[in-house]
Amino acid sequence: MGVRSGAAQLTVFATLLAVAAVSLRRPVWAAEQPLPAGARPLPVVSPDEPRRRRPVALAALHNGHIVTANSRSGTLSLVDPTSRAVLAEFHVGGTPADLLRITENTLAVADEQGWLRAIRILDRNRAIELWQLAVGRGAVTVERIRGGRLLSVSCLWDRCVCIVDVDEDARPTPAVVQRIALPFEPREQLGLPKHDALLVADAFADHIAVIDTRDWSVRAVHRFPAHNIRGLATDSRQQRLFVSAQILNEIAPPRPSDIIWGVMITNGIRSLRLKDILDPQGEPTTDSRFIPLGDGARGAGDPDALIVDSTGRLAVVVAGIGEFALLDHGGYKLQRVPVGRRPVDLVALNESRFAVANELSESISLIDLNPPPQRPNDRPEGGTSPATADTTARDSDAGTSPNTAATSDRSADYAARPSRSAYYGDNAGPYVADSTYSVSPYGEPDTEVLVIPIPLGATPPLTAADRGEMTFFDARLSRGNWFSCHSCHTDGHSNGHLADTFGDGGEGAPKRILSLRGVSQTPPWSWNGSKPTLVEQVRASAARTMQGGGLTPQGASDVAAFLATLKPLPPFRPARDEHDRRTISEGRRLFESLGCVECHRGETHTSMGVYDVGLRDERGNTRFNPPSLRGVGYRRGWFHDKRARTLRAVFEEFEHQLPRRLTESEIGALLRYLESL
Repeated sequence: MGVRSGAAQLTVFATLLAVAAVSLRRPVWAAEQPLPAGARPLPVVSPDEPRRRRPVALAALHNGHIVTANSRSGTLSLVDPTSRAVLAEFHVGGTPADLLRITENTLAVADEQGWLRAIRILDRNRAIELWQLAVGRGAVTVERIRGGRLLSVSCLWDRCVCIVDVDEDARPTPAVVQRIALPFEPREQLGLPKHDALLVADAFADHIAVIDTRDWSVRAVHRFPAHNIRGLATDSRQQRLFVSAQILNEIAPPRPSDIIWGVMITNGIRSLRLKDILDPQGEPTTDSRFIPLGDGARGAGDPDALIVDSTGRLAVVVAGIGEFALLDHGGYKLQRVPVGRRPVDLVALNESRFAVANELSESISLIDLNPPPQRPNDRPEGGTSPATADTTARDSDAGTSPNTAATSDRSADYAARPSRSAYYGDNAGPYVADSTYSVSPYGEPDTEVLVIPIPLGATPPLTAADRGEMTFFDARLSRGNWFSCHSCHTDGHSNGHLADTFGDGGEGAPKRILSLRGVSQTPPWSWNGSKPTLVEQVRASAARTMQGGGLTPQGASDVAAFLATLKPLPPFRPARDEHDRRTISEGRRLFESLGCVECHRGETHTSMGVYDVGLRDERGNTRFNPPSLRGVGYRRGWFHDKRARTLRAVFEEFEHQLPRRLTESEIGALLRYLESL
């Protein structure tokens, strides 16, 4: 009996040790404290409930867990990369666009609907909203400045950066303390504490602004060859600035050879000397280098988020072809592996592991540069074979579009070859098929990279608009994978440039790239009004401009369905007060009395006709369909070829279609009316 008692004591002791060990491994949360005053518990939703999430941003918490901001569902997903489990999904509302970790388990969430929120993750079942603050229309990114006491928010449609004071010692509640106006729509930001500066990049075209974080003045606004700037990063010494972007050659037509050799559009990372950016008189390209991410038939359409990891390597996601790319600190030894569909953000978890948010495949990809050795017997009972699972995982996550009439062999488009599949996991959850790729950096021995997909939850069946969205953002629609529809029509808007697209039946007459916001409401299509249906216009663009095999009729119909979901641009400058409203009304009466409504009429401010506008293009054309004037103030040039550099120049310099010369007060009222559209 004494022996049995001793054995029982040993069993209890061992059990206590096991419990203690589990407790030590359990994530440390800032839990069990009273909720702060005014905090709002966030509803928990089930990842098993089918929904479109659209993860667009990532943040890593102090305990190694990952949070995704899901723009479509208005939720945050909490993911454990070790167990590959979605621990929880919290509903925050709105349209989350960016995440920034501001304390161990507190996140700042920028919301495109105009809000900045602070969300605290208490544990795997609880999260609270600490506060929310109205900042501005189209809040798309958030950055930390002054040691985290202040946050800066890019407000896309207000063309400003809002500075928010979140220092609890200085004020009881967060507040907007500055609004810094910019001459472009801002998106990406990068704080430079060593230089008391904040860099802000153009969301669509080619500007970078330098804001002084001491007095909030705009030190400089630079332009350099670029558009779709989606990543900003510096080296550890803050001597070089790296910018992921595209470059469009406005006079290069879409000949197949000009596409596959990057003459029309090229994709990569621009390395700039930071002191040239910080200098108001500096020339950004004085000591610059372009690092291409693709070549020949292995294009790299739509480079997106960019980071420099702790070892100095450059990591970037290539959204248009669903790849993760890694370069050494000099920008050489390029490695590329496939991830999910439209990867748009990434974080470094440690020196060998990265996490990637795949917007259109509703997943995270974990990248392991030092994968564990293969365990051949580690396969779940009744599971698919490694080869089948590998193919299934890749096709479901980053597979080819069903809408293309012809697609290239994907294996030829990667700098990585599938070498094996492995199954890892614990007995508590389902196994996931992982893909290991044998990567060959140029001139280097093969290395293996493990890619682990983690779905964020159940999804509903794809609609026509969902399929069209996938096609719109897919660079494999173009010859050699060099560009997507998004490359020119950024997020459905415009990159602000000219392009020679063969859209008017020939070459040599580049036209301004039109916004597609509200495009389904403005027939006919093409500058010369030659396309009576949007489906015809989509098919013509895919065949003539992208030269990649074209779209099936169903594929073109799907893209048109997606375009129909794009709302018109918001007003450039909404009415501020009663005096401003009177000025706008006067401008509207003038617009009507001058006969402008003959071409620009109704709610869409356009018409079905084609008119001789007295402006000749390089091919002798003078007859054009009038573009809608909704959001006309956001344009980066006016008329078909941007010959009018300002909206004022349309009336002062060109006196466009005016029956008489206008007075200064009339021009002011007319401009104010147009800016209100």
